Amino acid sequence: MKSASAPLPSVTRHLESGPHERGSLQTLNASSDPSGGFSSTGAECTAAPCPHIERTTTAELQAVGRRKSSIITRILNTAAGAGAMAALPYSMAAAGDPNLTVAGMAVTVVNAALLAHISGRIEANREELSRRSEDRLDRLEDKGRLDEEVLESQEFHALVFQAALASAQESDAEKIDWYAAILAGAASTERPPELNARALLSSMTFLTAEEMRLARRFYEDADSDAGWSVVDGLKQPLWGPNTGLFLRRLENADLISPRLISAMGPSGPTSSYFVTATFQRLMALVRETD
Repeated sequence: MKSASAPLPSVTRHLESGPHERGSLQTLNASSDPSGGFSSTGAECTAAPCPHIERTTTAELQAVGRRKSSIITRILNTAAGAGAMAALPYSMAAAGDPNLTVAGMAVTVVNAALLAHISGRIEANREELSRRSEDRLDRLEDKGRLDEEVLESQEFHALVFQAALASAQESDAEKIDWYAAILAGAASTERPPELNARALLSSMTFLTAEEMRLARRFYEDADSDAGWSVVDGLKQPLWGPNTGLFLRRLENADLISPRLISAMGPSGPTSSYFVTATFQRLMALVRETD
């Protein structure tokens, strides 16, 4: 045993670097071989060279979880969020996806295996929403446009729950990505003023992934011909035998608007379609993190 007067190696400068490094030092102390590293008290080194604590802990700090973006996962993992998601398979019996409605009714009677299937799908969609939303929030943070006050607001938490419930009924990841884009866009410092993100998300919930693809194609066509489309609109698109159905549903969601355009000649007035202000605000949100 060394005498009390023997000098001890200095570890204070490593401990002052922060709690992550303190934890790393304790791990090294506990796991090192007593015969060749730190002593059981962590107060001295033996003849073997001491590990380079600072370099190790820097690497660990770089590997520490996500940044502000991880708030999506934290919100959904709260007691309120976990409870709501756990109860969701049963509520499917009353509303939502028709396939899940039938499944939900069977679950409430006898079929526990089906409950496990639905619960697994809900959990997978929740994780997909979290991942996509957090990726987009990271892009905002990298651009210096992440509004941290919004992230902590009750309104944003309510929007996250709404998006999670909507995502639970989806079978297409592309639709979940729209919800993620709304969540991230709502947390941007450049978001449209007086934005009602919950109303936007709600209007999209009842549209299919295919309808949203058609809507975006229509928007891009109008945007690429902005000089004329603002005045004359676009001709009725040709989307196959269900064109009329798709157009009416997009109108009901307030994404496009039909209008009669006066025209000279035997053909008379024609119907053109325009991008609505609602759709423009939605796309402004999406483009914040695309």
